[in-house]
Amino acid sequence: MLKMIRAQWIVPISRPPIQDGALLIHRDRILQVCKATSLIKNYPKVLIEDLGSSMVLPPLVNAHTHLEYSCLKGKIKPSQKFTDWLEQMMTLRHLLTPEEMIRGIQNTVKSLKKTGTGLIGEVTNTGLAAPILQKEGLRGSIFYELVGNNSTLKDYFKIEKKLRREAPSFKIAPACHAPHTVPEKLLLEMRSHLNKTKAITSIHLAESLEETEWIQHHQGPFAKLFEPFPKLSKNSKLGQGLGAIEYLQKHHFLNPRVLCVHCVDPLPREIQKLKKIHCPVVLCPRSNLYTGAGIAPLKKLISARIPLALGTDSLASNTDLDLWNEMKALKNLFPFLSYPIILRMATLNGAQALGFGKEYGSLERGKKARFIYVQTESQKIKDPLSFLIEESHEEINGYNS
Repeated sequence: MLKMIRAQWIVPISRPPIQDGALLIHRDRILQVCKATSLIKNYPKVLIEDLGSSMVLPPLVNAHTHLEYSCLKGKIKPSQKFTDWLEQMMTLRHLLTPEEMIRGIQNTVKSLKKTGTGLIGEVTNTGLAAPILQKEGLRGSIFYELVGNNSTLKDYFKIEKKLRREAPSFKIAPACHAPHTVPEKLLLEMRSHLNKTKAITSIHLAESLEETEWIQHHQGPFAKLFEPFPKLSKNSKLGQGLGAIEYLQKHHFLNPRVLCVHCVDPLPREIQKLKKIHCPVVLCPRSNLYTGAGIAPLKKLISARIPLALGTDSLASNTDLDLWNEMKALKNLFPFLSYPIILRMATLNGAQALGFGKEYGSLERGKKARFIYVQTESQKIKDPLSFLIEESHEEINGYNS
């Protein structure tokens, strides 16, 4: 059965906003996106659901989260130095119980839905978020993260079937935590597995100056942190002057299916390497400020035409996981960014980076009929994208056919 969704503004993302726009939906797919008057003319008997003074847009895409750390909200203070934050994090995470983590995940997932997030890139060491995300109707990828000098792909294979059973609507894949926190052998095993399966994966990359100093010169504040991990410290390719991106490139690990998260401190020459490999970058601006990691070189990344998505990271390094607040922070940090670019980072770019671009991220013919809509008080909104990002939204409704 055909159905028409009408609203004051339709915000397709892939094209400019449409005033008095409409979506024509058949079952769970979008057939047309255009002016409401055109659809009514062509389909005079169509069932119309009029959302009135509202803005309709695709669900937001949070491309990088760690939901199992939600219970750490407010327990780690913002830091000036990344290693200060990291030491606190390493101490507290080992004290967490599964019960604490599950309660935190449940509360946070509800908050994600209320603020309009529909697609997510969840990085996990436990898999505890999987059944909760499935139950709450979110979609996306769950990356089972491997970290430490004794990690192997066997750790992932032990939990893979369980994750697929608990979250059948999600893509499941293994992920290395970071180039310097997994043994070289695992990196090569992962490369072989990912090349075989063609799965999308995620890795924390060039997150801080301290990371770069350790990978490039095998020295700096990380030296003390890595004393208990001899397999990682003895990696023969660390300390040879390579940056984090160059190190992975030397192992032929990077490709367009690898989400490079953070990229706060890439060497200038490495940005062009990312461009040639077509790797997407997931920015987490508020988290990077919170941890003392710094600010990503956004102008250089944009100039290199690197695909940019947006994430919030965890509540251990952020005050909330509200992507609207992340977008506002991005605009404040980089005033030159246009509203269309920012909103695209939080929707279509994220969906494409996670491998869901054919069904989510924009309102287009053939895509899933899933969207969110924001109620507005004003009837005279001149710039809907500015309104969406700059104004506070007390209630965001979701539609899932």
